[in-house]
Amino acid sequence: MSPKAEIVGSIPSQKMTLSKAFAFLINNYGIECFLGSNLVSILNDLTDYEGNRAAKSLLREFVVNHTLSEFITRCDSDSLERVRQRALIEYGFNEKITEYVISSIAESTGISIMVSKDESFENKAYTKEPSTSCHPPKNVPYIIQFMGLHLGEHKSNFNNVLRSKGFRCKYKGRFAGLVSMYKEHGGDMSDYDLVDWEEFEGQFADQDCMSLVLFATPITHRVYRVEVKMRYSGDSDRECQKYIYPCYTFFYDLLTSKYGTPINELPVDLSLGACSNEGKGLTYNDGETTLTLTIEQALPSTNYFQVVLRYSSNNVQTLTLEKRQQQSINIANEQAHRQQLMSDV
Repeated sequence: MSPKAEIVGSIPSQKMTLSKAFAFLINNYGIECFLGSNLVSILNDLTDYEGNRAAKSLLREFVVNHTLSEFITRCDSDSLERVRQRALIEYGFNEKITEYVISSIAESTGISIMVSKDESFENKAYTKEPSTSCHPPKNVPYIIQFMGLHLGEHKSNFNNVLRSKGFRCKYKGRFAGLVSMYKEHGGDMSDYDLVDWEEFEGQFADQDCMSLVLFATPITHRVYRVEVKMRYSGDSDRECQKYIYPCYTFFYDLLTSKYGTPINELPVDLSLGACSNEGKGLTYNDGETTLTLTIEQALPSTNYFQVVLRYSSNNVQTLTLEKRQQQSINIANEQAHRQQLMSDV
């Protein structure tokens, strides 16, 4: 769904539910509509989100991070469950908003999702039984690492390796999602978890790396995600053939030589512009880590694109546990402070 795409038929005069809005777009564009950079703006004409304002922020996260790429390829409950987990853990959205968006996607695509009414997702996340969605075929012969490190190791290990390879730290801090979330919640960030992050720049596999970002858990500082964004350029045929496609082909050859056949692939057509290949690429999964190589929009609402490698941990149960541990620590600290205040009066 390109920025210039026009909806087939007339837009209904009355607002509809989010699931019906998704179904309306799927009927007109196909399931690829979920990859459209203007998805949220079009949905704003179709639905009022039934009072769930933060749903727009979550959908923006999906669009910016191409979270739904695997889902539109497989269109099954396992890939949708991974989308749900990323919304809760990586993006820090609360359960109400996450379930609203995920159930709307499921209803519009006819996919069944299992959520017990007697058991909250928080309790469900404590189960030690691994989700089958996190595991690739049994005969996968590779182990995914980033510069020789496993995701889940301490952030200092990654820092040491990156600096030894000449990377320079640009920014670091803690945040709780996109600025749009903050604005749409009137400045209230209580529903979002802090994320420990650092951004570097340097040479990645002898290619110019515009941004390499480490995402770590807020308490134990374990890296659960790494994003490597290469130099971006415009969508013209000259720029694609000079910058984007040679870079994509370079990493495609490296990854297929190292890991073999990917478990999922949306083939990139090098004869088309980058806009037509947005969200396409390949995926590897060794059961512990998911690795993707894609062409993505570099800046929202622009015609600039770049090649992105993304390493993501599948160990969401551990991350959820840490999230709840942090909440418990905060509550304990607050109670201790209150006791101190009571002793002063």
